[in-house]
Amino acid sequence: MNTADIRRIAMHQRLRGVAVVEFAQGDSRLRLRMPQGAPALQVGEGAAAPEAVVAEAGLTTVVATALGLLRLAHPSRPAAALAVGDEVAEGDTMALLQVGQAFTEVLAPRAGRVEALLAHEGQCIDYGKPLFTLRCEAP
Repeated sequence: MNTADIRRIAMHQRLRGVAVVEFAQGDSRLRLRMPQGAPALQVGEGAAAPEAVVAEAGLTTVVATALGLLRLAHPSRPAAALAVGDEVAEGDTMALLQVGQAFTEVLAPRAGRVEALLAHEGQCIDYGKPLFTLRCEAP
């Protein structure tokens, strides 16, 4: 674990308002504790989580609602990674964002077909970064 990893973990901790985060990796241990009563980090106006962005009729851009390394498939499972042309249903897990050994799911906001991958496997992802474009049928 390096300094950049620790910064990402701390940012994720503040975004979620988590009081204590502990990680163990080999002989190394890390414990991050937010000061008592510290507010969660406010992101943008109203601190709202980023939503899917409708770029044009029928296209939806899926954005990251957390920080971490992009995983198009869980590292411990022999599942195929998400690819252009794949069909997803609303609420399906499209990818994962990994911080240490913790994973946050990236869920499909609507049903559709993956039109484009806007980030790649193992890329460091910031909150709100566009990840995928979905071609969705009109509601």
